[in-house]
Parts: sequence; C-alpha cells; structure tokens
Amino acid sequence: MLTQSYPSPPHGSVEQNEHLPAWAYKLLAILIGVVGLAASAVTADFFIIGLLKLEADALARDALIAAGVLMIVAEVLAFTVAALLPRARLASLRRRLMVFGLALLAFEGVTIYATQVALAQAASADAQASHTRIENLRAAIDGQRASAAALRSNAARQSASQYSWVRADGAKSLREAVTIEASISHQAAELSGLQAAQRPTLTGILGQDGLVAYSVARALLISSVGIMMCAASGALLQARRSVKAAPAAHDKDTVAVSPAAPKVPMLLAGGGRYANAFLAPIAVSLAAPALSPPVPSITMPAVAAPRLPAVKTLHAAAPALASDEAPKPMAKRASLQDCGVGQHDGARFVRVRAAILQGKIKPTQRDIWKAVQASQRVAARYLAEMEAAGELKREGKRYAVVGAL
Repeated sequence: MLTQSYPSPPHGSVEQNEHLPAWAYKLLAILIGVVGLAASAVTADFFIIGLLKLEADALARDALIAAGVLMIVAEVLAFTVAALLPRARLASLRRRLMVFGLALLAFEGVTIYATQVALAQAASADAQASHTRIENLRAAIDGQRASAAALRSNAARQSASQYSWVRADGAKSLREAVTIEASISHQAAELSGLQAAQRPTLTGILGQDGLVAYSVARALLISSVGIMMCAASGALLQARRSVKAAPAAHDKDTVAVSPAAPKVPMLLAGGGRYANAFLAPIAVSLAAPALSPPVPSITMPAVAAPRLPAVKTLHAAAPALASDEAPKPMAKRASLQDCGVGQHDGARFVRVRAAILQGKIKPTQRDIWKAVQASQRVAARYLAEMEAAGELKREGKRYAVVGAL
C-alpha cells in the first residue's frame, strides 16, 4: 500500500550473505591471531635490539625493554578488545580503546624508526671500517711486494760479487725478502677474508634519504600487521558469537504465529481507479465493527444498509457521482482506516485526494502534513499516485491540479 516501505534488495545472493559455521570463524580467528602475535613478537624484537644498540646502562636497558614489551601487549589487547565489544552498547569504550591503541602505535612507529636508523648507521659504519681496512691492506701488500722485489734484485747483484762480505750482505737481503713475502701472505689471507665478508648496505643502495623513507615504511607495516590481525581475530570471534545467538532468534521468529487479521472491505487505489470521496464513510462504517472494541448496544431505527457498487461498475459510477453530488466531509473515527498504517490507508488517501481536487489542500507535502499528519514519504506517494492518475501535473518543482484555473 501507500505507506509501506519497500526496501531495496540486498547486494549479492542469500548464500553470499549467510554466516559461516561457528567452527570456521573460530579456526580463522586462531590462525589470524597467531599471525598477529608473531608480528607483535617481531616488533618487540626491534624494541629489544634498538635498546641493546643505543642504551649503555644495563639497569635502564632492562626497564626500558620491559616497558616496550608491555606497550606492545597493551596495544594488541586494545584493538582486539575493541573488535570484540558490542558496537552499540559500548561504543564510547571502543572509541577510547582505539584512540589509546593508535597513540601506542604512533609511539611504536617512532621507536622502530629510530631503531632502524641506528641499526643502518651502525651497519654503514662497520662497512666503512671494513672498506678502509681493505684499502690499507692492499696498499701495504703492494708496498711490501715492491720492497721484497727490490731486496731480491739487490741480493742477486751482491751474490755475484767477488768479495765475501758483499755476498754476505746479499744473503742477508735475500732473507729479509723472504720474511717480507711471508708477511705478505698473511696480509693477503686477511684481505681475502674481509672481501668475502663484505655485504651491500641500505645506505649504499638507497642513499641516506631512501634509507629514512624505507625505515619509516617498514616500521609502520610491521606495527600495523600485528594490530590489524589481532583486531580481525576479535571481529571473527564476535561473528562466531552472533552465529551462536542466531538459531535461538530464528526459532523464536518461526514458532511465534501472529493471529490472522480480520477481513475488512478495502477501497481500490491507484491512478483513476480510486473510489469517490463520499464512499469513504461507508467503508469506515463497515470496517469499524470488525476492528473496534465491543460497545453497548443502542436501539436505532431500522435503516436499510447502504449497498456498495460492484467493483466492475465502480470506474464508470465515480465520475457521475462526482458531478451530481458534492463530496461530503469526512468524519474522523478511531479506526485503523484513519491512522494511515499498513494496508488500511485507502480512506485517508481518498480524503486527501478529494480535498486536493476541491482546493481545500494545496498539493504540497507541507499542507498534506498539516491536514492529516502524513509523513513526508507518505505525502510524496500520495502526490505521485495522483500525478500518475493524471489528476496532478508538475509545474517546475510544484504540483498543480489538472484543469484548475
């Protein structure tokens, strides 16, 4: 009818909108919760490593490590509990928990960022020291090789001398060359070890600015994985609780049977098929005995009951009656036909339609509300039905009665 609301069909099929089994929600919550806890453990490791690298005092380091782990646990619990709580009843608590968790997340991101920068700078310093040592070893090896070659050349010349003391000096130079070559072999082994231990660093690949941006992104991602997975686990547990509560509500809805509504005569509605306004009191009087509470009987003179015209001849009789006799004013009665609810709205619509056609009510939603207290939606439907029936026409944003001067 005119006052009934017709909701739009839900997106997707019924099967797509149905709940999963309770055990499926529980299994998914456990798996996602394990991932979130693992990510939170990685975040705690970053806290611990950063404090070990940056804090020199052992007592302060232990206290700071305990505080960092406690903050991570509080952050994870804040988002998990916020996802588990009922949205309507504990909305204020959920908002406070989410704000608290976001504040911890921001502090955690800054801490992880500082830890990442410190670790990268330490790695860069180690790489720079190794590179310097490699360069020094290369220079020393080259110099010692040149010295050993010179000593060997000198020893060869002195060994060819005819003097014994000169040949003795040549032998001494040769021994020095052998000693230098032995030290060169040790330095070459150290050089090869340092070269094998070289690894690329983020600073060398991304540069200093790229290292800072990469550290910030990684810190936020690591922190977000833990809280998002734990929040999703809490939401799945809440869905599991809803699944358990759903069968009881469904059984209650299916067992309760509402009493059948009494059959009452209905007025036709839609386009030009409406009954004339003067027929509304007849319909109200016929429906009142079925819907109103019993009242004491009153002796009245016998009057022939009015006879409703047949449905087939109703369309033809309505124009003639409208031209021969003016519509009578409607009498308000305490029945469902005057309340504008559900399927008993025809009487009020007929009154509004007759009043608009007679010029008593302007065809606007505001005037209809003032006259019969109809809501904006109901008034809009009344005007749309009369426009579809050809009784009203649009003039800009307003309605006007067809044929009115």
